[in-house]
Amino acid sequence: MALRSALFAASLLLTATPAAAEPTVLELEPLRERLRTIEVEINGQTGRFMLDTGGGLTTVTPAFAGRIGCTPWGRTSGPNMFGEILDLQRCDGIVIHSGGVELGSTTVGVFDPSHLLQPGQPAPEGSLALDVFKDRVVTLDVAGNRLILEDAESLAGRIDGAIELPMRTSREVFAFDAYIGVDVPLGRLWFILDSGAGGVLLVARDNAEAFGLDPAAEGPQPLKFDLAPGLPVEGLVVTPAMMLQGNLGMPFMKDYVLTMDFPNQRLWAKRVERPN
Repeated sequence: MALRSALFAASLLLTATPAAAEPTVLELEPLRERLRTIEVEINGQTGRFMLDTGGGLTTVTPAFAGRIGCTPWGRTSGPNMFGEILDLQRCDGIVIHSGGVELGSTTVGVFDPSHLLQPGQPAPEGSLALDVFKDRVVTLDVAGNRLILEDAESLAGRIDGAIELPMRTSREVFAFDAYIGVDVPLGRLWFILDSGAGGVLLVARDNAEAFGLDPAAEGPQPLKFDLAPGLPVEGLVVTPAMMLQGNLGMPFMKDYVLTMDFPNQRLWAKRVERPN
C-alpha cells in the first residue's frame, strides 16, 4: 500500500501543470516632469536611454558609441515631424539588452542631443525607439513606470477589460513607428504615439478645424475628444505646420496603459485608475 501511494504521488508530480512564467517587466525612471528613461546594455556597457516611441530609430551618443566599440559610418537621413531633415551616421547589428533580456538587434543612429537640452541638464546616453520591439508585444504603463514584454498568456490577461483601438505601424528602411487611428467627422486621422513628446498634444494645422481648433492660434488651446467611448483625450494642444497628422505624446500616454501587438498591428488601451 505504501508503494502504491508513493507511485500515485509521483504520478501527480509528473503530470502537474507547471506554473506560468511571469512576463518580463522593465523599470522606467522619470526624466524631468513627464519623460521616461530605461537602462540598457550593449556590448557589456550600460547606459540610461530616453524611451522615445516616436523616435523611429534607436540612437546612441557619440561617446556611448565609442564605449561599445562602434565606429559610426555612412549616413541615414530622414525628416522629423516638422520636416527638418536629420542626417545621422549609423552602427549596424547592435544587440540591445535590458533587465537581463535581449530585446533585439537593430541599426542605431549616432546622435548628440546636447543642443536640445537646457544648460546643466544631464543628457541620456541614447534613445530607445520602437524599432527594437517591432517583433514583440509590449505594454507601456507610464504611470506605473514599467514596460512589460508580453507573451500569449500574459497578453490575454492584460487586455481583459481594455478597449481595442485602430493601430498602424510604419516601417521605412531602419525606422519603425506606431500610430493610433483618430476618427473625425470627415474620416480617420493617424496620430503618432510619441513618449518623447512631454509637453503638449499636437494637431497638424491642416487638421485643426476637424477638432474645432483655431489653426491660426499662436499659443496652446484646450482640446478634448474621445478615441472611443470611455477613452477621452484631454489637454493643451498646439497646431503647427507639420508632416504628421498629429502627435499623442505623454499628456495622453500618462493616462493610459497601452498594450501594443506590433506583428499583428493591434492596440488596446485601459485608462489608469487614479485615487480620488
